[in-house]
Amino acid sequence: MENTNIPDDVVSNILSRLSAKPLMRFRCASKHWNSLITDPGFINSRSRRMILMPSGLTGLYAYDPKHRDIVKLTYPFEHQIYKCKIIGTLSNGVVILVLEKHYFGPRTCILYNPLTRATKKLFDLPRPCCDADAEECAYGFGQGNIIIINHECYNPSRNEHNKCNIFSLKTGAWTVPKTTFTVGGESGFFVDNVGLFLNGFLHWIEYVCIEHMFSILVFDVTEMVLTRMDGPRVLVDGYNQKSSVLGMLHGRLCLSNMWSNGFDVWVKEHSEWSKQYSFALPFYQNGCPNYLDLCILEEGRILVKDGVSNQIIMCHLFEDYYDIFKCASEIRVISRYGIDGSGHDFGKPVEYVESLVSPSDIYHV
Repeated sequence: MENTNIPDDVVSNILSRLSAKPLMRFRCASKHWNSLITDPGFINSRSRRMILMPSGLTGLYAYDPKHRDIVKLTYPFEHQIYKCKIIGTLSNGVVILVLEKHYFGPRTCILYNPLTRATKKLFDLPRPCCDADAEECAYGFGQGNIIIINHECYNPSRNEHNKCNIFSLKTGAWTVPKTTFTVGGESGFFVDNVGLFLNGFLHWIEYVCIEHMFSILVFDVTEMVLTRMDGPRVLVDGYNQKSSVLGMLHGRLCLSNMWSNGFDVWVKEHSEWSKQYSFALPFYQNGCPNYLDLCILEEGRILVKDGVSNQIIMCHLFEDYYDIFKCASEIRVISRYGIDGSGHDFGKPVEYVESLVSPSDIYHV
């Protein structure tokens, strides 16, 4: 029933201030309110740029940097899931998740709208081999394709190599390139097994245990060819393997590398890496902070977590200042490396813009 007492613009103004959960409930109040909420003009007026943060064993959280509001999200099988990984974002506010029910267990890839909580299953992945020496699976998303460097990892005893599978969101078809390769030689692993897509290429940091150094694995999404490039010289030190994350600055590939009380940002120009920024973080006189890079966002914003104080720090690289907000106790485990930093990768945060787009409208093969 239409509201004859309150003008629509006033109702829309009130609704635009609501967080996702009550807003979705008001869609059921009446057909008229539902039409107001689903109107494209209304969605554009309230669309917020949000940060989706995986939090290990406790699920997914959406953070609104403008209002400093954080909301726990629901998703399929959330109480049964050991690991929820974000492997990509679409421009329409929908993200791609991989849900794993237990370590080295089967996993499911879905499309997910964090605002409406709507989902669409894409495919299941089988149980990976448990005795592989490399990280069991790496993911990436670019040009409408989900790229999986899959579970048949290099195993010296069986002389096996990594294989790459590609799933098309448009057709639902799988492609298997003929290229074979190994991650980190015969003894290595992915430092962050969700790739960065930039200028037609996916990038992952890999760590070579024997040589105690990094390289960057590069996948040409168009030609379906895998190559490698060297990382910045600072990454020769194996100690830094868990304190580096890839990103993009001004359209160029970059890498942040943590040090005791801050981080450096290296940018690749042409064929050379150069250190272009250094950023100092708060110094703790009563105890050492345990900083960890989470992700590099647009406009030079870098998200860092202090594992000791359970604070998330938004570093504004170009303006040289930072904002700090305290996490709720239940998301203490948010980390690219799990609860204790032992290498169990739960994925990194991503940024998205809220929308009402249905995942079923994106994939209906």
